[in-house]
Amino acid sequence: MKKQFTICFLAVVFCLGSNAQKYTAFDIIKASGQSVERFNEWLKKNNFTPVLSDVKGELNYSYQPGKKSKDRTRREITFFSKEKNLCFSYKTFSEKEFTEMLDKLGNAGFKGNTQKKLLEQEPIFLQKNNLSLYISATRVDSAKQYAFVLRKFTLPNEIQYAEDLLQFNSHEMLSYYFGERNVIKDFYYFQDNEISKCSVLFPHTARQAIFIWGDEENNFQLQKLYIGGNLKPTQEKQENTIGQNLWRSKSGLQAGMSVYQLRMLNGADFNIGGGKSVYTGLVFGNGEGKINFEKENIILGCINCYDDVFAQASLVNSDDAIREQRIMFIQTIILEPFDETELGITQRAF
Repeated sequence: MKKQFTICFLAVVFCLGSNAQKYTAFDIIKASGQSVERFNEWLKKNNFTPVLSDVKGELNYSYQPGKKSKDRTRREITFFSKEKNLCFSYKTFSEKEFTEMLDKLGNAGFKGNTQKKLLEQEPIFLQKNNLSLYISATRVDSAKQYAFVLRKFTLPNEIQYAEDLLQFNSHEMLSYYFGERNVIKDFYYFQDNEISKCSVLFPHTARQAIFIWGDEENNFQLQKLYIGGNLKPTQEKQENTIGQNLWRSKSGLQAGMSVYQLRMLNGADFNIGGGKSVYTGLVFGNGEGKINFEKENIILGCINCYDDVFAQASLVNSDDAIREQRIMFIQTIILEPFDETELGITQRAF
Protein backbone atom coordinates (compact mmCIF):
# COMPACT_ATOMS: atom_id res chain seq x y z
CA MET A 1 0.00 0.00 0.00
CA LYS A 2 2.83 2.35 0.99
CA LYS A 3 4.63 1.51 -2.28
CA GLN A 4 1.51 2.32 -4.35
CA PHE A 5 1.08 5.65 -2.56
CA THR A 6 4.72 6.54 -3.22
CA ILE A 7 4.35 5.74 -6.93
CA CYS A 8 1.19 7.87 -7.19
CA PHE A 9 2.85 10.73 -5.32
CA LEU A 10 5.87 10.66 -7.62
CA ALA A 11 3.61 10.57 -10.68
CA VAL A 12 1.77 13.70 -9.51
CA VAL A 13 5.04 15.49 -8.77
CA PHE A 14 6.34 14.54 -12.23
CA CYS A 15 3.19 15.87 -13.92
CA LEU A 16 3.34 19.13 -11.98
CA GLY A 17 6.99 19.51 -12.80
CA SER A 18 6.35 18.86 -16.49
CA ASN A 19 3.57 21.46 -16.56
CA ALA A 20 5.77 23.97 -14.77
CA GLN A 21 8.46 23.57 -17.39
CA LYS A 22 6.10 23.40 -20.35
CA TYR A 23 7.05 25.84 -23.09
CA THR A 24 4.47 27.22 -25.55
CA ALA A 25 5.23 29.62 -28.37
CA PHE A 26 2.92 32.61 -28.76
CA ASP A 27 -0.03 31.77 -31.03
CA ILE A 28 -0.10 34.79 -33.30
CA ILE A 29 -2.71 33.17 -35.58
CA LYS A 30 -5.14 32.82 -32.69
CA ALA A 31 -4.34 36.38 -31.64
CA SER A 32 -5.23 37.60 -35.15
CA GLY A 33 -8.70 36.08 -34.73
CA GLN A 34 -9.57 38.52 -31.95
CA SER A 35 -11.59 41.66 -32.55
CA VAL A 36 -10.19 45.11 -31.79
CA GLU A 37 -12.72 45.48 -28.95
CA ARG A 38 -11.82 42.18 -27.24
CA PHE A 39 -8.06 42.18 -27.87
CA ASN A 40 -7.14 43.73 -24.50
CA GLU A 41 -9.23 41.19 -22.63
CA TRP A 42 -7.72 38.30 -24.59
CA LEU A 43 -4.19 39.46 -23.78
CA LYS A 44 -4.90 39.59 -20.05
CA LYS A 45 -6.25 36.03 -20.14
CA ASN A 46 -2.97 34.95 -21.74
CA ASN A 47 -0.74 36.40 -19.00
CA PHE A 48 0.05 39.76 -20.60
CA THR A 49 -0.02 42.65 -18.13
CA PRO A 50 -0.45 46.32 -19.16
CA VAL A 51 2.59 48.56 -18.71
CA LEU A 52 3.01 52.32 -19.13
CA SER A 53 3.41 53.69 -22.64
CA ASP A 54 4.92 57.03 -23.65
CA VAL A 55 3.34 57.00 -27.11
CA LYS A 56 -0.25 58.11 -27.60
CA GLY A 57 -2.41 55.46 -29.27
CA GLU A 58 -0.15 52.57 -28.23
CA LEU A 59 -0.91 50.13 -25.42
CA ASN A 60 2.02 48.08 -24.16
CA TYR A 61 1.90 44.70 -22.46
CA SER A 62 4.55 42.54 -20.80
CA TYR A 63 4.40 38.77 -20.43
CA GLN A 64 4.04 37.66 -16.79
CA PRO A 65 4.17 33.83 -16.54
CA GLY A 66 2.60 31.97 -13.66
CA LYS A 67 4.56 31.38 -10.46
CA LYS A 68 5.12 27.70 -11.31
CA SER A 69 6.42 28.43 -14.80
CA LYS A 70 10.15 28.34 -15.42
CA ASP A 71 9.77 30.16 -18.72
CA ARG A 72 11.36 33.58 -18.15
CA THR A 73 11.70 34.70 -21.79
CA ARG A 74 11.06 38.44 -22.20
CA ARG A 75 8.00 39.01 -24.35
CA GLU A 76 6.23 42.27 -25.21
CA ILE A 77 3.14 43.27 -27.14
CA THR A 78 2.25 46.71 -28.47
CA PHE A 79 -1.36 47.20 -29.48
CA PHE A 80 -1.99 50.11 -31.86
CA SER A 81 -5.35 51.14 -30.43
CA LYS A 82 -5.97 54.06 -32.80
CA GLU A 83 -6.05 51.81 -35.85
CA LYS A 84 -9.48 50.84 -37.17
CA ASN A 85 -7.99 47.49 -38.15
CA LEU A 86 -6.46 45.07 -35.67
CA CYS A 87 -2.75 45.86 -35.58
CA PHE A 88 -0.16 44.81 -33.03
CA SER A 89 3.50 43.89 -32.64
CA TYR A 90 4.83 40.89 -30.72
CA LYS A 91 8.46 40.86 -29.59
CA THR A 92 10.45 38.00 -28.11
CA PHE A 93 14.09 37.30 -27.28
CA SER A 94 13.68 33.56 -27.84
CA GLU A 95 15.16 32.24 -31.08
CA LYS A 96 13.41 28.93 -30.47
CA GLU A 97 10.04 30.66 -30.23
CA PHE A 98 10.77 32.70 -33.37
CA THR A 99 11.56 29.52 -35.33
CA GLU A 100 8.45 27.71 -34.09
CA MET A 101 6.20 30.69 -34.91
CA LEU A 102 7.66 31.03 -38.40
CA ASP A 103 7.19 27.31 -39.10
CA LYS A 104 3.62 27.45 -37.89
CA LEU A 105 2.86 30.43 -40.14
CA GLY A 106 4.24 28.54 -43.15
CA ASN A 107 2.16 25.47 -42.30
CA ALA A 108 -0.93 27.68 -41.94
CA GLY A 109 -0.61 28.81 -45.57
CA PHE A 110 0.97 32.25 -45.18
CA LYS A 111 2.55 33.27 -48.48
CA GLY A 112 6.12 34.51 -48.54
CA ASN A 113 9.57 33.13 -47.99
CA THR A 114 9.34 31.45 -44.57
CA GLN A 115 12.71 29.78 -45.27
CA LYS A 116 14.49 33.10 -45.75
CA LYS A 117 17.34 33.74 -43.34
CA LEU A 118 16.34 36.66 -41.15
CA LEU A 119 18.94 39.41 -41.23
CA GLU A 120 18.93 42.65 -39.31
CA GLN A 121 17.24 45.51 -41.25
CA GLU A 122 15.89 43.01 -43.81
CA PRO A 123 12.45 41.93 -42.61
CA ILE A 124 10.49 38.94 -43.84
CA PHE A 125 7.05 39.74 -45.23
CA LEU A 126 4.19 37.22 -45.15
CA GLN A 127 0.52 37.51 -46.06
CA LYS A 128 -2.62 35.42 -46.10
CA ASN A 129 -6.12 36.53 -47.06
CA ASN A 130 -6.60 39.85 -45.22
CA LEU A 131 -3.61 39.43 -42.89
CA SER A 132 -0.17 40.96 -43.41
CA LEU A 133 2.87 40.23 -41.29
CA TYR A 134 6.33 41.79 -41.09
CA ILE A 135 9.03 39.90 -39.17
CA SER A 136 12.32 41.53 -38.18
CA ALA A 137 15.34 41.05 -35.94
CA THR A 138 17.22 43.79 -34.10
CA ARG A 139 19.93 44.00 -31.47
CA VAL A 140 18.89 45.17 -28.01
CA ASP A 141 22.04 45.53 -25.93
CA SER A 142 23.82 42.22 -26.61
CA ALA A 143 20.68 40.14 -27.28
CA LYS A 144 18.71 39.61 -30.48
CA GLN A 145 15.04 40.56 -30.36
CA TYR A 146 12.52 39.19 -32.87
CA ALA A 147 9.47 41.26 -33.80
CA PHE A 148 6.25 40.18 -35.53
CA VAL A 149 4.01 43.03 -36.72
CA LEU A 150 0.55 41.87 -37.77
CA ARG A 151 -2.26 43.84 -39.32
CA LYS A 152 -5.69 42.46 -40.03
CA PHE A 153 -7.56 44.42 -42.69
CA THR A 154 -11.30 44.66 -42.28
CA LEU A 155 -13.14 43.29 -45.29
CA PRO A 156 -15.90 45.56 -46.62
CA ASN A 157 -19.49 44.41 -46.26
CA GLU A 158 -20.34 45.74 -49.71
CA ILE A 159 -18.65 47.41 -52.66
CA GLN A 160 -20.70 50.24 -54.14
CA TYR A 161 -18.36 53.03 -55.24
CA ALA A 162 -14.92 53.12 -56.82
CA GLU A 163 -13.51 54.51 -53.57
CA ASP A 164 -14.58 51.32 -51.80
CA LEU A 165 -11.85 49.50 -53.74
CA LEU A 166 -9.22 51.57 -51.90
CA GLN A 167 -9.74 49.29 -48.90
CA PHE A 168 -7.85 46.49 -50.67
CA ASN A 169 -4.15 46.71 -49.91
CA SER A 170 -2.75 43.67 -51.71
CA HIS A 171 -3.24 41.23 -54.57
CA GLU A 172 -3.69 38.52 -51.94
CA MET A 173 -6.56 40.42 -50.33
CA LEU A 174 -8.24 41.03 -53.70
CA SER A 175 -8.02 37.33 -54.57
CA TYR A 176 -9.42 36.35 -51.19
CA TYR A 177 -12.43 38.67 -51.49
CA PHE A 178 -13.27 38.51 -55.22
CA GLY A 179 -11.89 35.05 -56.07
CA GLU A 180 -8.62 34.13 -57.77
CA ARG A 181 -10.28 33.81 -61.18
CA ASN A 182 -11.28 37.48 -61.13
CA VAL A 183 -7.85 38.98 -60.36
CA ILE A 184 -4.68 38.72 -62.45
CA LYS A 185 -1.13 40.02 -62.09
CA ASP A 186 0.12 42.20 -64.92
CA PHE A 187 2.22 45.25 -65.80
CA TYR A 188 1.06 48.84 -66.21
CA TYR A 189 2.84 51.03 -68.77
CA PHE A 190 2.93 54.75 -68.03
CA GLN A 191 3.20 57.38 -70.76
CA ASP A 192 6.83 58.13 -69.81
CA ASN A 193 7.70 54.48 -70.53
CA GLU A 194 7.93 53.54 -66.87
CA ILE A 195 6.57 50.10 -65.99
CA SER A 196 4.99 49.02 -62.73
CA LYS A 197 3.62 45.73 -61.48
CA CYS A 198 -0.12 45.78 -60.97
CA SER A 199 -3.17 43.68 -60.29
CA VAL A 200 -6.22 43.83 -62.54
CA LEU A 201 -9.65 43.21 -61.09
CA PHE A 202 -12.24 41.83 -63.53
CA PRO A 203 -9.86 42.17 -66.54
CA HIS A 204 -11.30 42.98 -69.99
CA THR A 205 -14.75 43.71 -68.58
CA ALA A 206 -16.78 46.84 -67.86
CA ARG A 207 -15.80 46.47 -64.18
CA GLN A 208 -12.04 46.46 -64.76
CA ALA A 209 -9.95 48.24 -62.12
CA ILE A 210 -6.15 48.46 -62.01
CA PHE A 211 -4.22 48.45 -58.71
CA ILE A 212 -0.66 49.87 -58.65
CA TRP A 213 1.43 48.63 -55.72
CA GLY A 214 4.09 50.48 -53.76
CA ASP A 215 5.69 47.15 -52.82
CA GLU A 216 6.00 45.50 -56.21
CA GLU A 217 7.86 42.45 -54.90
CA ASN A 218 4.89 41.43 -52.74
CA ASN A 219 2.09 43.10 -54.75
CA PHE A 220 1.27 45.05 -51.62
CA GLN A 221 0.65 48.62 -50.35
CA LEU A 222 -1.85 50.24 -52.68
CA GLN A 223 -0.35 53.31 -54.33
CA LYS A 224 -2.88 54.21 -57.01
CA LEU A 225 -6.17 52.88 -58.34
CA TYR A 226 -6.97 53.32 -62.04
CA ILE A 227 -10.56 53.16 -63.26
CA GLY A 228 -10.87 53.04 -67.05
CA GLY A 229 -8.10 53.13 -69.64
CA ASN A 230 -5.73 50.40 -70.75
CA LEU A 231 -2.70 48.70 -69.24
CA LYS A 232 -0.52 49.89 -72.09
CA PRO A 233 -0.76 53.08 -74.17
CA THR A 234 -2.24 52.13 -77.49
CA GLN A 235 -1.48 53.47 -80.92
CA GLU A 236 -5.04 52.79 -81.96
CA LYS A 237 -7.39 55.67 -82.63
CA GLN A 238 -9.39 56.80 -79.63
CA GLU A 239 -12.72 55.76 -81.13
CA ASN A 240 -11.57 52.15 -80.99
CA THR A 241 -10.81 52.29 -77.28
CA ILE A 242 -13.87 54.04 -75.80
CA GLY A 243 -15.67 51.91 -73.27
CA GLN A 244 -18.08 52.68 -70.46
CA ASN A 245 -16.72 51.54 -67.11
CA LEU A 246 -19.37 50.65 -64.55
CA TRP A 247 -17.40 51.86 -61.52
CA ARG A 248 -18.68 55.25 -60.34
CA SER A 249 -17.05 57.51 -57.76
CA LYS A 250 -18.96 59.01 -54.84
CA SER A 251 -18.91 62.37 -56.62
CA GLY A 252 -20.59 60.81 -59.66
CA LEU A 253 -17.56 60.46 -61.94
CA GLN A 254 -17.54 57.57 -64.39
CA ALA A 255 -15.11 56.57 -67.13
CA GLY A 256 -16.72 57.21 -70.53
CA MET A 257 -18.53 60.34 -69.33
CA SER A 258 -18.38 63.21 -71.89
CA VAL A 259 -16.67 66.52 -71.17
CA TYR A 260 -20.11 68.17 -71.27
CA GLN A 261 -21.46 65.78 -68.62
CA LEU A 262 -18.36 66.42 -66.52
CA ARG A 263 -18.88 70.19 -66.85
CA MET A 264 -22.50 69.86 -65.71
CA LEU A 265 -21.57 67.58 -62.82
CA ASN A 266 -18.88 69.96 -61.59
CA GLY A 267 -21.09 73.04 -61.87
CA ALA A 268 -18.14 75.17 -63.02
CA ASP A 269 -15.63 75.25 -65.84
CA PHE A 270 -12.15 73.72 -65.59
CA ASN A 271 -8.98 73.50 -67.65
CA ILE A 272 -7.53 70.59 -69.59
CA GLY A 273 -3.90 69.95 -70.51
CA GLY A 274 -3.47 70.65 -74.23
CA GLY A 275 -1.23 69.01 -76.80
CA LYS A 276 1.72 71.21 -75.83
CA SER A 277 1.48 70.23 -72.17
CA VAL A 278 3.35 67.32 -70.60
CA TYR A 279 -0.01 66.56 -68.94
CA THR A 280 -2.12 66.28 -72.06
CA GLY A 281 -5.72 65.41 -71.17
CA LEU A 282 -5.29 65.95 -67.42
CA VAL A 283 -8.06 68.02 -65.81
CA PHE A 284 -7.04 71.01 -63.68
CA GLY A 285 -9.56 72.60 -61.34
CA ASN A 286 -9.74 76.35 -60.82
CA GLY A 287 -10.87 76.27 -57.20
CA GLU A 288 -14.54 76.27 -58.09
CA GLY A 289 -17.07 73.52 -58.59
CA LYS A 290 -18.18 70.41 -56.76
CA ILE A 291 -15.34 68.06 -57.72
CA ASN A 292 -11.94 68.07 -56.05
CA PHE A 293 -9.72 67.41 -59.05
CA GLU A 294 -6.64 67.11 -56.84
CA LYS A 295 -8.23 64.22 -54.97
CA GLU A 296 -9.78 62.65 -58.06
CA ASN A 297 -7.32 62.87 -60.95
CA ILE A 298 -9.06 62.72 -64.31
CA ILE A 299 -7.49 62.09 -67.70
CA LEU A 300 -9.62 62.88 -70.75
CA GLY A 301 -9.39 61.17 -74.10
CA CYS A 302 -10.35 62.89 -77.34
CA ILE A 303 -11.42 61.70 -80.77
CA ASN A 304 -11.00 64.95 -82.74
CA CYS A 305 -8.05 66.69 -81.08
CA TYR A 306 -5.47 66.16 -83.82
CA ASP A 307 -5.57 69.74 -85.20
CA ASP A 308 -2.88 72.38 -84.78
CA VAL A 309 -5.00 74.52 -82.46
CA PHE A 310 -5.15 71.80 -79.80
CA ALA A 311 -1.59 70.65 -80.49
CA GLN A 312 -0.17 74.14 -79.79
CA ALA A 313 -2.26 74.79 -76.66
CA SER A 314 -0.85 74.32 -73.15
CA LEU A 315 -4.29 74.56 -71.57
CA VAL A 316 -7.78 74.25 -73.02
CA ASN A 317 -10.82 75.55 -71.16
CA SER A 318 -13.68 73.07 -70.83
CA ASP A 319 -16.25 75.57 -72.11
CA ASP A 320 -14.11 76.32 -75.16
CA ALA A 321 -13.75 72.59 -75.83
CA ILE A 322 -17.53 72.18 -75.71
CA ARG A 323 -18.09 75.17 -78.04
CA GLU A 324 -15.53 73.76 -80.47
CA GLN A 325 -17.43 70.43 -80.33
CA ARG A 326 -14.43 68.50 -79.09
CA ILE A 327 -15.42 64.87 -78.59
CA MET A 328 -13.73 64.50 -75.23
CA PHE A 329 -14.55 61.97 -72.54
CA ILE A 330 -13.22 60.65 -69.24
CA GLN A 331 -10.70 58.00 -70.15
CA THR A 332 -9.19 57.29 -66.71
CA ILE A 333 -10.00 58.17 -63.11
CA ILE A 334 -7.04 57.90 -60.72
CA LEU A 335 -7.64 57.54 -56.99
CA GLU A 336 -5.14 57.32 -54.16
CA PRO A 337 -5.54 55.64 -50.76
CA PHE A 338 -6.38 58.00 -47.93
CA ASP A 339 -5.29 55.95 -44.89
CA GLU A 340 -1.85 55.56 -43.33
CA THR A 341 0.23 53.10 -45.30
CA GLU A 342 1.31 49.73 -43.99
CA LEU A 343 4.92 50.85 -44.26
CA GLY A 344 4.30 53.70 -41.81
CA ILE A 345 2.92 51.30 -39.21
CA THR A 346 5.81 48.90 -39.48
CA GLN A 347 8.36 51.68 -39.15
CA ARG A 348 6.68 52.77 -35.92
CA ALA A 349 6.50 49.22 -34.63
CA PHE A 350 10.17 48.43 -35.30
